Amino acid sequence: MKARLAVLSLGLLLSARGALDAQQDSARCAPAAGEGDSAVVTQVAVAGFMVSAGGRTLIIDALHRHPQHAPPPATLEKLEQASPHFDAIDLVLVSHSHSDHFDRRSVAEHLLHNPRAVVVSGQLVYDQLAELPEFERFGDRVIAVAPEPGAVVALEANGIPMKVFRLSHGERGGDYSMDNLGMLADLCGTKIFNTGDIAPVGQTEVIGAARLAEDRIDIAFLAFTLVDEEFPEAAAVVEMIKPRHIVVSHLYERHFGEFTEHIAARYPNAIIFTSKGESKVIR
Repeated sequence: MKARLAVLSLGLLLSARGALDAQQDSARCAPAAGEGDSAVVTQVAVAGFMVSAGGRTLIIDALHRHPQHAPPPATLEKLEQASPHFDAIDLVLVSHSHSDHFDRRSVAEHLLHNPRAVVVSGQLVYDQLAELPEFERFGDRVIAVAPEPGAVVALEANGIPMKVFRLSHGERGGDYSMDNLGMLADLCGTKIFNTGDIAPVGQTEVIGAARLAEDRIDIAFLAFTLVDEEFPEAAAVVEMIKPRHIVVSHLYERHFGEFTEHIAARYPNAIIFTSKGESKVIR
């Protein structure tokens, strides 16, 4: 089977299809869903989270096997096998292809065991998945989004409206070679945003073009660089995103203590997870 590449351009809407019956069931929001409803957030990996709201569930950068940053072995096995509590995931978001955010074998295993899940990622992630011999069994549920810097792509994945744009990775503003994507997903009225890894240097124009403040984001998963005063542009970027709640991502052991206390004082809406497996209800 020839790999089917879904590359989206500005303004294009796309619904990923596959395992149609399961996806039609999952596309229905819970009756009580709506703006202001609670979300359950679980830290799964160092930069990986699961979010459930309005009867829909997504995971972010959690399916990988990195020696230090991956989920604990027992959790990873359940994720890959789509076992409870990971058997109702609708959307798998992969911000970029680095090994502490993505492993093609882990993602493939989950898709093979969970016929309802759809993946949204960049070109590099798609290409790695497409090399697998099993790709023909789940390839119609993998969406590659390839926006140029400054462009914003609107799409629908498994009934979930999304907005995707490219962000610079690392400490060099303007370096987009890592295919790092900022992703906004609307879980039945609860808006979830993730930056992946981001250098808040030279990013204000790109993030400003996404007009995120207008989306009224409920929970933003922000790399710790965005709440670090060492980066002069970080505060301006956070103001452009303007989330109701900040979940700080990619925290290492060295960050806990003075650094996280300073974040809490500076951003009262910040939520700090301290261990893998920890869950919080966010209203």
